[in-house]
Amino acid sequence: MEKKSKFYLIFEHKSGLDKFVLLQILSYMVVTREANLKQNKDLIPIIPIIFYQGKEKWNMSNEFSDQFKSIESDL
Repeated sequence: MEKKSKFYLIFEHKSGLDKFVLLQILSYMVVTREANLKQNKDLIPIIPIIFYQGKEKWNMSNEFSDQFKSIESDL
């Protein structure tokens, strides 16, 4: 029995640190979900991948909730 699976890959390349990259990735995911819903398609898993090639060390958190901590400190 042959079984097929589908998933989306979202690739984002950054050459510099961007404290809003997680919000950017989330917006891509939302647009993809909305398109699926409009086409009455099944919800397909989305795997986001960020490629970073900046001079500075990547020191950003992978936790989405930390995205808002940095915004609070800027206020």
